[in-house]
Parts: sequence; structure tokens; C-alpha cells
Amino acid sequence: MYYLLKTKNGYALNEVVSALQKSIRRGKEEDALFWAIEMCPKYEEYLWKRLLIIAYEDISPLVPGDIPANVSRMREDYFSFRQAGTDAALLVISSAVLLMCRSRKSRIAEHLLFAVGMKIEDGYRAEVPDYALDMHTGRGKKMGRDLTHFAEIGALVDPEAEEIENPYKKIYDDMLKEGKCKIESFRWAKEKRKNGKNKKNNGEIEVEKELCNNDIDTPNPIELLERG
Repeated sequence: MYYLLKTKNGYALNEVVSALQKSIRRGKEEDALFWAIEMCPKYEEYLWKRLLIIAYEDISPLVPGDIPANVSRMREDYFSFRQAGTDAALLVISSAVLLMCRSRKSRIAEHLLFAVGMKIEDGYRAEVPDYALDMHTGRGKKMGRDLTHFAEIGALVDPEAEEIENPYKKIYDDMLKEGKCKIESFRWAKEKRKNGKNKKNNGEIEVEKELCNNDIDTPNPIELLERG
């Protein structure tokens, strides 16, 4: 059982995890790092799982810097270093703890989840709003809603980042007014990749062959040393 699990120095694992999260919430970076290291290496997978949960629960993607995305990347770096057998993995934990402890906190994601969750529990059912009924829906088509409606209503964003200059909006709006909603030369992007997700296609294979046969290959470092 989870409550019976112990860390390497005899702490109850559930208490270590709790201390880790509360320390991060309070910005106590030294304490947080102590508890994080206490979970390694036996519970290192669980450590990174908890750090990512904490990033979403207590910091949220709304905080500048996208902490959850950074923690996820740090997890990959950590296990890459662990596989290579280098103690740089500890620097990754330390960096993650510093990042999270010193970030501004917000528990808005969990609060929103509970607010909506309680409404659902009480039987709340939302009505599909009128602005959702555009040309992409059956009801919207029956109502005669077209590209102009989509451009003015369906594509509306709020709040819009007014500080971002957008020189392409007029081109886009003009295109929709002319009834154009597809770019034929982009059709290939909708086709399923024939060789699967991780397999090379013919073009990639041809490029690799050309690189291998190219006379301007990267010099062999041993040859460079011999040249003096």
C-alpha cells in the first residue's frame, strides 16, 4: 500500500511527497530540493510525475514561461542524463525545483475544475451557444451561415493580443469574402503519411543518400589531427 512505502532514509513516501509540494507552494527551494532528492533513485519516476502535477495544479500554464512544458522537457533531460550515467541529472532536479519555487503561483486551474465539476454534479447541462453554430455544423449550414459569418463571429478571439502586429489579417479576411477557404497546394498536409509516423519517406531517403555520397562530408577528426 502507498501509505506503507518508505524512502531511502526511512521517511513515509506519502509524507515526502506532501512536503515536496507544500515546500514548492511556499517557495522553500532548499526544503523542496531535499525532499526531491530523497525520492531518488527508487521513486524518481514518481518524482517527475508529481512535479508535473504540481506545475499544473499550483503554477498553471497561465503563468509566464509555461512551467508545465518546461518541467516536461526537464524530465526528458533528467532521464537522458540518467541513462548516460552522469550526475548532471541532479542539476536538472535542482533547476526544476528552482524554476517552480520561484515562479508566481496560481491554483486557478484546479479551482476552475471544481467550479465546473460541481455544476455538472448538480445536473447542469450547457446549451450550445449561437456563435458555435457556423458553417462547420449541421444547424449552421441550415441557417445559411457562410464564410463571412465565420470570419466575423466564428473566428472571434477574446482577449486578443493587440500588441501583436498582424499584417496577414486583411489578406485572410479578403480571401474569406471572396469565398476562398482552402489552399489547394496545401492538400498534401491532410494526406496520411504512407510510411507511418516514424518511417522515412522516399524524399528523406534520397536526401540521406545524397549526403552520404557528397564529397563535402564532415572531416574525420582523426584526419584533422594527422594533418596537424
